[in-house]
Amino acid sequence: MVQEITFSQWLKTRRKLLDLTQQVLAERVNCSVEMIYKIEAGQRRPSPQIARLLATELNIPPSEQDAFVRFARAATPTLLHTRQVESTPWRDAFIPHNNLPLQLTALIGREHDLEAAGGRLRQDDVRLLTLLGPPGIGKTRLALQLGTDTLLDFPDGVYFVELASITQPERLIPAIARALDMSIDGHKKPLASLQDYLFERRLLLILDNFEQLLAAAGDVHAILAACPLVKVVVTSRAPLRIRGERQFPLSPLALPARIDDLNLQGLAGYAAVRLFIERARAVQPQFALTADNAVVLAALCARLDGLPLAIEIVAAQVAVLQPEEILDHLTGRRLLESQGMADVDARHQTLNAAIDWSYRQLEPDEQTFFRRLGVFVDGCTLAAAQAVCQPRQDVVQMLTKL
Repeated sequence: MVQEITFSQWLKTRRKLLDLTQQVLAERVNCSVEMIYKIEAGQRRPSPQIARLLATELNIPPSEQDAFVRFARAATPTLLHTRQVESTPWRDAFIPHNNLPLQLTALIGREHDLEAAGGRLRQDDVRLLTLLGPPGIGKTRLALQLGTDTLLDFPDGVYFVELASITQPERLIPAIARALDMSIDGHKKPLASLQDYLFERRLLLILDNFEQLLAAAGDVHAILAACPLVKVVVTSRAPLRIRGERQFPLSPLALPARIDDLNLQGLAGYAAVRLFIERARAVQPQFALTADNAVVLAALCARLDGLPLAIEIVAAQVAVLQPEEILDHLTGRRLLESQGMADVDARHQTLNAAIDWSYRQLEPDEQTFFRRLGVFVDGCTLAAAQAVCQPRQDVVQMLTKL
């Protein structure tokens, strides 16, 4: 599958491939360095004259320069596979291979996280970035967007490896090999074969849902140690705890601390509320934030703790219920079994399913500790947790595991 690419992304990649600085390119097309910077940042479109000069300086064949100008001059940030711009070799050649699934909805409320995670991933000394958080926090969605946004940083590709259905550590390497569409050498161990394949490749692996394969963390370390150009993004509910890992915990979406003194514009600025409105409109196009429902929507998002999965599941209920009715049902916990999207993994189809799946991943002593913490409704102190746990149990270690 080929991901989308904007003209600004293409221009930056093409310029670097030709070993041109922004200053040199600006001089050749008779414009300011600031203009080139803004074009590459997606903030400006080149004029027809500048677009023609860019075509010449970037070695676009004369027969394809008209298509190039249309690509450069599109009124919106034109994507590679839209009907506005025909596919041409000079653009297709610069899109790394990838198997990233196309996303059908916008990523909402994670702009800061996306920028911060992308910045860390681009650091030379960051080889393993682990996105951490509870079920439904949006780890997979952020990882996919991160892969899309950094696609041009990895000329040998970005590969998504779905691990939710895999529980045996020895199946990790074959799963990665399948995602890469590579054959494992029957005369070598699978890990050695994979290391040989990746040794000279500059690519990104996205290992999704790693929490049930923590025993295979050593294989990830072995890949990174033997393949200096490879980087890995992991989504997991627990860290891998290997050298070189950079942890990136995800928090719930932003919520208003108080709602009684917020105006509609201020309330609509909170990510949790924005997500609720957007997903509600998917089933009820006329849905809007109003003075009548503002307090209820804020209360709903707060009741759901800003958890994206919970918000998406509950927002879909506006097709049959008013927000006040949803809040009443939610307070009674009856919406915990509301069905989610059909194309979502079964363990994320309902809130109860997500919680139950996570609970079953715990060791018996961890399950006991988790149940005992259930007596605390609004959180607890370390001392309070110690008071309800088993004798001689390491509370700090247990809380870290949970």
